[in-house]
Amino acid sequence: MPTLWGQDKQGNNVYRHTLSNANGMRVVICNYGAIIQQIVAPSKHMGAINTVLNFNRLSDYLADTQSIGAVCGRYCNRIVNAEFKLNNERYPLADNCDDDNIHSGPIGFNKRTWEISQVGPVSITLKLVSEDGDQGFPGELTAQVSYHLDEDNTLSFNWRAHSDKDTVVSLTNHTYFNLSGDANIVDHTLRIPCTHYTPQTDEGAPTGKIARVDGTVFDFTKAKPLREIYPSVPPKLTHPELVESLGLNHNWTHNDTEISPHPVLQAELFCPKSGLSLQALSTLPGLQCYTGNHLHKDTPFKQYAGICLESQYFPDSPNQPSFPSAVLRAGETLKHKTLYRFANEAAH
Repeated sequence: MPTLWGQDKQGNNVYRHTLSNANGMRVVICNYGAIIQQIVAPSKHMGAINTVLNFNRLSDYLADTQSIGAVCGRYCNRIVNAEFKLNNERYPLADNCDDDNIHSGPIGFNKRTWEISQVGPVSITLKLVSEDGDQGFPGELTAQVSYHLDEDNTLSFNWRAHSDKDTVVSLTNHTYFNLSGDANIVDHTLRIPCTHYTPQTDEGAPTGKIARVDGTVFDFTKAKPLREIYPSVPPKLTHPELVESLGLNHNWTHNDTEISPHPVLQAELFCPKSGLSLQALSTLPGLQCYTGNHLHKDTPFKQYAGICLESQYFPDSPNQPSFPSAVLRAGETLKHKTLYRFANEAAH
């Protein structure tokens, strides 16, 4: 059963719950921010290791500005100019990131204590009700995430949401992975089999185009060490699309405008030191790969200490007609699935 960890700033009780399987894998879930606090996986060379960045104190999560391990919503990533139009109505949002809206505003889903609605030895379901007008978004939205740990060392989570008004929804998990526990992840190998990405302006805003990765720094269709991007830490970056963001912080896609009925492989991470690999799969159309470029600014972690593999709709989709639609119509139910699969084998 969940154990009491403390209280949030509003006095709500915060709990932790551990999922475990017969292989010695453990996942610790916290209902504040629906946070994944630990994923302990058996590795080939280092034994059981915690594969994610985490804090040991609840107070650190309450003060966190980097969404460590949390669910971001109701619209993750960036909405440019902190506004969007839906049904010919304009919705202004909080401009909490260089005049844009990031992760829905200063009190997004990562800063809420979720209700525990179901719990068991290998699963937990968390629910959050976001009122109409919350952070500027229309509709009373009920969001749900169900975490489940399988015997094949796969952590899956099912997203569900419904609203009483038309709205926009894009939920993601913002866990930072490090498969060795080293100070940074530059010796990890990354493969992203996606053939396209969404280019950005110097300010990090999507241009609205969907471009092929061929011949670009974003071509990870074959596995390559992250050290090719970060030959030194701190790095000396020269590619114009990496300089402003201090590295990888971009959205990849298989260029499917339709939502996949089954999870497809979006990324594979491998650490030679531990011998551990991680596959990220999802039914969602986009993958934000972020290498912790700003972790050193206001956390105890070093720059590039972890990598996020965030399944999502595209950044700024509500303002980009060429992107997959993130509109959730009143009375309909959003359903998506994301998997994190751990194994002791190299990326292909």
